[in-house]
Amino acid sequence: MCAAFGAILYRVEQHLNTVNLVNIPPRVEEILSKNGFLSHYGRVKLPDYWGTTISYQQLDIKDDCYSPAILRMNLLHRFLRR
Repeated sequence: MCAAFGAILYRVEQHLNTVNLVNIPPRVEEILSKNGFLSHYGRVKLPDYWGTTISYQQLDIKDDCYSPAILRMNLLHRFLRR
Protein backbone atom coordinates (compact mmCIF):
# COMPACT_ATOMS: atom_id res chain seq x y z
CA MET A 1 0.00 0.00 0.00
CA CYS A 2 2.96 2.33 0.46
CA ALA A 3 3.57 2.35 -3.28
CA ALA A 4 0.05 3.57 -4.06
CA PHE A 5 0.04 6.07 -1.20
CA GLY A 6 3.50 7.31 -2.18
CA ALA A 7 2.39 7.79 -5.80
CA ILE A 8 -0.57 9.87 -4.65
CA LEU A 9 1.59 12.02 -2.38
CA TYR A 10 4.20 12.43 -5.12
CA ARG A 11 1.51 13.68 -7.49
CA VAL A 12 0.20 16.10 -4.86
CA GLU A 13 3.71 17.48 -4.32
CA GLN A 14 4.23 17.92 -8.07
CA HIS A 15 1.47 20.52 -7.99
CA LEU A 16 3.52 22.57 -5.48
CA ASN A 17 1.63 21.36 -2.42
CA THR A 18 3.34 20.66 0.87
CA VAL A 19 2.67 17.26 2.43
CA ASN A 20 2.81 16.87 6.22
CA LEU A 21 2.00 13.48 7.67
CA VAL A 22 0.50 13.87 11.16
CA ASN A 23 -1.49 11.80 13.66
CA ILE A 24 -0.04 8.51 12.48
CA PRO A 25 -0.76 5.69 14.95
CA PRO A 26 2.52 4.71 16.69
CA ARG A 27 2.65 1.15 15.32
CA VAL A 28 2.01 2.33 11.75
CA GLU A 29 4.60 5.08 12.16
CA GLU A 30 7.16 2.51 13.31
CA ILE A 31 6.57 0.34 10.25
CA LEU A 32 6.64 3.30 7.84
CA SER A 33 9.89 4.43 9.48
CA LYS A 34 11.45 0.99 9.13
CA ASN A 35 10.57 0.60 5.46
CA GLY A 36 11.89 4.09 4.63
CA PHE A 37 8.58 5.64 3.57
CA LEU A 38 8.65 8.41 6.18
CA SER A 39 12.27 9.29 5.40
CA HIS A 40 10.94 10.92 2.21
CA TYR A 41 9.03 13.31 4.45
CA GLY A 42 11.78 14.37 6.82
CA ARG A 43 11.57 11.54 9.34
CA VAL A 44 14.42 9.31 10.46
CA LYS A 45 14.61 5.81 8.95
CA LEU A 46 14.63 3.20 11.70
CA PRO A 47 16.69 0.02 11.29
CA ASP A 48 14.71 -3.13 10.48
CA TYR A 49 16.73 -5.66 12.44
CA TRP A 50 14.31 -8.54 11.82
CA GLY A 51 13.72 -7.93 8.10
CA THR A 52 9.97 -7.53 8.55
CA THR A 53 9.45 -4.78 5.97
CA ILE A 54 9.93 -4.35 2.23
CA SER A 55 11.92 -1.18 1.56
CA TYR A 56 9.99 1.70 0.03
CA GLN A 57 11.65 3.34 -2.94
CA GLN A 58 10.54 6.12 -5.23
CA LEU A 59 11.48 5.16 -8.76
CA ASP A 60 11.44 7.18 -11.93
CA ILE A 61 10.01 5.55 -15.03
CA LYS A 62 13.31 6.31 -16.78
CA ASP A 63 15.30 4.18 -14.31
CA ASP A 64 15.82 1.09 -16.46
CA CYS A 65 17.85 -0.57 -13.71
CA TYR A 66 14.51 -1.07 -11.93
CA SER A 67 12.87 -3.11 -14.65
CA PRO A 68 10.09 -5.50 -13.59
CA ALA A 69 12.44 -8.46 -14.00
CA ILE A 70 14.98 -7.01 -11.59
CA LEU A 71 12.29 -6.04 -9.09
CA ARG A 72 10.78 -9.55 -9.26
CA MET A 73 14.20 -11.09 -8.72
CA ASN A 74 14.87 -8.92 -5.67
CA LEU A 75 11.48 -9.68 -4.14
CA LEU A 76 11.75 -13.41 -4.83
CA HIS A 77 15.21 -13.49 -3.31
CA ARG A 78 13.80 -11.88 -0.16
CA PHE A 79 11.04 -14.46 0.24
CA LEU A 80 13.04 -17.51 -0.81
CA ARG A 81 15.78 -16.96 1.77
CA ARG A 82 13.42 -17.67 4.67
